[in-house]
Amino acid sequence: MYFLKKKHYVIAIFLLINLLQVKQGNAQYVPGSPIIQTFPFPDSYQPADTISVFEDPQGYFLLGTKGHLVLFYGNEFVRLPVKGQVHVIANQQSVLYSGYNEMGIIKFYKNSQPQLIPLFNAERTKINFGQIYKVFLQSNNLYFNTDRKLFVVNEDNDIKAIDSSRFFLQLFRVADTLLVFKPEIGFCRIENEKCIPIPIKGFRCNNRLQLVIAYKGGWLVKPVGEDKFIFIKDLLANPITLGFEPTLQKTGINDMLILPDNTFVIATISAGIFFYNPSSRLVRRIGVSDGLLDNTVLSLHTDWGSALWAFHPKGISCIEGQNNISVLGLESGLQGEVMDIKKFGQKLWIATSDGLFVEHSPIRNESSLQLTFKKVKEIIQKCIKLDVSGKHLHVFTPTGIFLFCYDEQPQNFIPAFIRDVAVNTSGNQVFIAGNEGIVIGQFGNNTITFTDTLLRGIPIRQLEWSNQQLWFETTNKQLGKINARRQKIDRSCSPFFIAEPAKENTPLNIIQSSDGLRFCYNTHVYGYDEKKNKLISQPATLPMTLEEVPFVVDLLTDNQRRWYGVAGKIANQKGILVLGNNQTRDGVSSYFFRTGSAFSPLFVDTPYVWIGGKERLFCYKLTSQFTAKRNFVTIIKRMVIGNDSVLRIELEDPEISYRYHNIKFEVASTHFESEPFIRYQYRLMGYQNDWSDWTQQTTFTFRKLPPGPYTFQVRALDLDGTLSESTELNFYVLPPFYRTLPAYILYVLIFLFAVFVFLRYRTWRFLKKKEELDELVQKRTAEILREKEKSEQLIANLLPKSTADELKQTGKASSQKFSMVTVLFSDIQGFTKIAEQMNPEALIDQLDSFFFHFDSVIEKYNIEKIKTIGDAYMCAGGLPNKNITNPVEVVLAALEMVQYMENLKATNSNIWDLRIGIHTGSVIAGVVGHKKLSYDIWGDTVNTASRMESSGEAGKINISGQTYELVKDFFICEYRGKMPVKYKGEIDMYFVKGIHPDLAGDSPYVPNEKFFLKLQLLRLQDVEEHVFGLLRQNLPPNIYFHSAKWQEEIYYLVDLYSRAEELTLEETLLVRTAALLMDVGYIWSYDEHESESIRFARETLPQYRYSDQQIQSIVNLIEATRGMRKPENKMEEILIDAEMSYLGRADFETLNELYFREMYEHQKVNSWDEWAKMQIVILSNHRFYTHVANVLRDVDPEKQIELLLGNIKNSP
Repeated sequence: MYFLKKKHYVIAIFLLINLLQVKQGNAQYVPGSPIIQTFPFPDSYQPADTISVFEDPQGYFLLGTKGHLVLFYGNEFVRLPVKGQVHVIANQQSVLYSGYNEMGIIKFYKNSQPQLIPLFNAERTKINFGQIYKVFLQSNNLYFNTDRKLFVVNEDNDIKAIDSSRFFLQLFRVADTLLVFKPEIGFCRIENEKCIPIPIKGFRCNNRLQLVIAYKGGWLVKPVGEDKFIFIKDLLANPITLGFEPTLQKTGINDMLILPDNTFVIATISAGIFFYNPSSRLVRRIGVSDGLLDNTVLSLHTDWGSALWAFHPKGISCIEGQNNISVLGLESGLQGEVMDIKKFGQKLWIATSDGLFVEHSPIRNESSLQLTFKKVKEIIQKCIKLDVSGKHLHVFTPTGIFLFCYDEQPQNFIPAFIRDVAVNTSGNQVFIAGNEGIVIGQFGNNTITFTDTLLRGIPIRQLEWSNQQLWFETTNKQLGKINARRQKIDRSCSPFFIAEPAKENTPLNIIQSSDGLRFCYNTHVYGYDEKKNKLISQPATLPMTLEEVPFVVDLLTDNQRRWYGVAGKIANQKGILVLGNNQTRDGVSSYFFRTGSAFSPLFVDTPYVWIGGKERLFCYKLTSQFTAKRNFVTIIKRMVIGNDSVLRIELEDPEISYRYHNIKFEVASTHFESEPFIRYQYRLMGYQNDWSDWTQQTTFTFRKLPPGPYTFQVRALDLDGTLSESTELNFYVLPPFYRTLPAYILYVLIFLFAVFVFLRYRTWRFLKKKEELDELVQKRTAEILREKEKSEQLIANLLPKSTADELKQTGKASSQKFSMVTVLFSDIQGFTKIAEQMNPEALIDQLDSFFFHFDSVIEKYNIEKIKTIGDAYMCAGGLPNKNITNPVEVVLAALEMVQYMENLKATNSNIWDLRIGIHTGSVIAGVVGHKKLSYDIWGDTVNTASRMESSGEAGKINISGQTYELVKDFFICEYRGKMPVKYKGEIDMYFVKGIHPDLAGDSPYVPNEKFFLKLQLLRLQDVEEHVFGLLRQNLPPNIYFHSAKWQEEIYYLVDLYSRAEELTLEETLLVRTAALLMDVGYIWSYDEHESESIRFARETLPQYRYSDQQIQSIVNLIEATRGMRKPENKMEEILIDAEMSYLGRADFETLNELYFREMYEHQKVNSWDEWAKMQIVILSNHRFYTHVANVLRDVDPEKQIELLLGNIKNSP
């Protein structure tokens, strides 16, 4: 993508050659070393072992180091993490990087930081590459090598290994050829994804190759660890001697550049950089003493401008390529800070803080490029000032004055205490500042004569002569001047004191500028107003590029340029700045000399200007132009939102939450030369559309930005006034939630909600009043209902429920005849006599306790209480709900009553004796009266029951013969003869002695489980009557087979099977009940008749006193008839055999036709043949499970099958 163009390459290096090469004739050159800037890595960076370099045309560098890709742009290093040793390689179409198990493209953005885009890694490819070294692009294929393998990535993104080595493998690009080196073969070239060996005669190497570079139409090869070079051309390899090998034999080589004229630039391991020209055989070295950061140079690079870059383990050195500027440092012999510079006797004399130095080698007509100085050994102290007067050079030191006359030995020494010196050239005078005032001296032949002392006794700090005035400053910061008379100053000249600005507390420096004297403090420059006799603020007339520099003083001006002393806010902004009045063709007319002081001495020695500094002396050639500078751009480094930093490369029109509407931008430029003086101008379109003033700030903050779109633009200006292109970033500040569409919708909803709440509140108020009225009505209604419930409860206590319901609905109750009702009468023997003897209240309490217990007993057995008359208690079983078990239940209740009385009598002999009479027969029941309603029964049965009671004995139960016939299977009865009854004749009577022993529990009055099972079997007849009634009335007409008649047959057949199979009483009860209910579901559903039968069973059977366990067993039996399940017990066998009994009956043909008709109308079969075949399958596989079913089979299945087959054949 980006390459060093040839012209840039040549310009940069040829400028360096000017430092080395002397042309024949009267060559004009700049003596000394080039200017070197250094950029140390941050302290947190580990020293690098290897650095690969790429320079983007925008001006920043990408450095590949171990574990990081380092971005460098002038004032900052930014690290991007990459695993392993990072290599940066420029190809024809892209810039690639590689690391450990990782490789990718470096994507560049206009005026912003680059981004790493991985092409693949080990996780994606499932290949462990290890360290990837070089990556090259050729013919749309990507080649890269690891330590022992060479891989290719083709256009389909397939990765494959195309070559390997047992030892190691290296990849090089020389010109347009990709070369692979393997020790076992040598060199190969890559063509069409293949490695083709190159037969090179005379070449054999087992070591890795350090360098393979193009040279004179061939290759120059240097193996690692060897001092020799090998030249390969036309398939021949020969050792070659380049000429600099002996010089570099002990230093080692890390990198090398070969220029088009075969000049070598060599980076060494420990001796800096060497320049070697084979034509002149001159070797020039640049090292730490010349300003290089480190003598260990890992790699070299020439930039897009005019500089050579050296990369060290701990930083970078930039060797400027200006052909009109150089520097003389420690290597030239100079030491200390330069205080003054003079030309005397065709030699440069340099006064420094370490002594006096004189030029040792002439400037002109020398074969050596290095200008050197030697120290005058007689002067070992600081030199304050130099002055040339006629044939003498005066050297002023703190202890005296040395006089020189064209040679390097002082001719005289005049002792004196000297702080500062000023010279009146026109008056041939010298003024010396000391502790005792200002000493006036007169220059003479090889001497100085002190004539007078001014301001005696006042210590003087500094002096300056200007325009026939001697300016002075005392040590206690008093400023004054002495005006000369007739170009001289003597004791007749009076001093004038001038007040210094009160606000200035920093040291004063009196400087001779091009516009006269300037009085300089750290941050302000003042001039002198003669009329007002005071200092006034008078800063220099500055170009726009220096407006924000805190301290600038105009030192020197000519027709082409101006020289400024500059003291900025940071250390590297202190020095001398030269600005051209007119820019050159390349736009470069300025340079900043980093001398470390704004007051460094300047000495013009046409065509040179010498500038002093700390430990160095700069040389500037006036007749030469500055070399074209490198490109520079402005970069938006970061966009800081709150506490979160967002890099520019990650943003594409970002949207920023309104709560982060305080935004800070951090910017930088890639201008290395003018970096301390770069100024920026910015604007925020949509907020501040006009460009800001130029500023040196690099951070710009905008606070409380309103919502909306913005474009931040920034551009930079260098010292020459060159303007970079503007860099911009679009972003959008989202509105706060309360100004978004959802918020407006929410506002509407809130308004509607408020209206709704208001309306609801009004409705609530209305409803509350309505509820208060309703509550009042409900309260009144509740009172009425309570009274009604009391009335109903009273009626329920007086009347049966059905009679009470009828009475409530119609207002009257009809009489009803019951065919079998068992009536019980009880009476207390001798009650009349007892009533006469007992207290009435006690009598009533006693009767109430008896009758209360009797009520609980008859309620347990569903017996209806009729009435009590005095001591007589009357109840009846079998009404109002008819049942067949009422005789047994009434007798059980009578036994409990008698048992209760006997138990009481056992504890209290005063308990009365009870007579009970029972008779069973028909009665008429109804309500008597209109005001005082009474439920009563009438008939012979009632009279007979009353006669049974009156004919009985105390403590015994007397029953009629008719009742006896109904209960004799449950109770032991004693016959007592006949009793005449009116209209009935004589009736048999029996005393009930107790329950049959096999039906009794621990007591003859307490029934056991068998008793209740037998009673339940008796109660089953009530269930039969109810179920068969439902079937006859509600079964659908299209139920032909499962008719009420068929279900009765199945029921009685199950009864028969149960007896034959000798089931227990409970099993018989369960299987007969299941047979009775299993098909009742056909009333409601044909497909789900089993489920409906189960539902009916669960709802109905509790009314007939079936337990939950019995009901569940019956449900399981009904479930067993679903489908063709195999029975699991005898009951299921009986039930299934009964259901399938039609298969063995003689009337099978008739029943089968009914079954088919039923199934056909319910769309279960489509034809007779289909049905017949189904029946044949059933007959073929069916068998009866019980013995009795097999015995009762009328016809064998074979005959039934033959009958069906015949029907199939005869069917149309």
